[in-house]
Amino acid sequence: MISKKEERENSVRQSKTKMILDAAIEVFVQLGYHATRLEDIAEAAGFSKTALYYYFKDKEEIFLNLCLREHERLITEVGKNLSTCTCFIDSLTTMIRTIFVEAGERFSFMLAFSNPDPGKAINPADFLKHQDTLSKFKQCRIDMERVFRKNVERGIQSGEINTPLPVEEIANLIESLIKGIFMRWWQQGKKGDIEEEIKSIITFVRSGLNIKDVNCSSTTAVHSGETYEQ
Repeated sequence: MISKKEERENSVRQSKTKMILDAAIEVFVQLGYHATRLEDIAEAAGFSKTALYYYFKDKEEIFLNLCLREHERLITEVGKNLSTCTCFIDSLTTMIRTIFVEAGERFSFMLAFSNPDPGKAINPADFLKHQDTLSKFKQCRIDMERVFRKNVERGIQSGEINTPLPVEEIANLIESLIKGIFMRWWQQGKKGDIEEEIKSIITFVRSGLNIKDVNCSSTTAVHSGETYEQ
């Protein structure tokens, strides 16, 4: 059991960490990933560079923690929004909408570190020194993939999905469709129409998986406010 002093210290640390990460997003968007210096982030957050080292060792650690935070936020939102869904297509539509809405709100940040120039692209090797954070980030990806698979399994069990393809293959193909939309947004340098993108994916999935409609009593609203069991 932690003491009240430790609780206060943890609360202060979490608050200041959030301040730094919030400031870092703005700096990365304004200057770009490679041009951003640690002192730029410190100044934007209202810290000295020395004080910033108490929370993060370098720019790479800040960037990784930003990615981790955004993925954790996405998983939480997907879970809440899926809590009232009762069929595969309804769940898939809700998942895709949540992913696109969340990503769309952070599109400028995505562009800030996505550079097609090999000389300016992010080098994955730069982040290998932060294995703990990398492991947490990888776990987020695993958790999201699990949600996709769970939804596909439910679709097969309910009789909505009628295809001999295995669960893993179906889930991977659906993820690829979503990633393809993101790639097009990135290449164009702007977001597409979210509802049109959803419509395209769902139309393709309906045909490819030979979907049989069932009675869905839930809603596809983006915010349902409950928790989805993964």
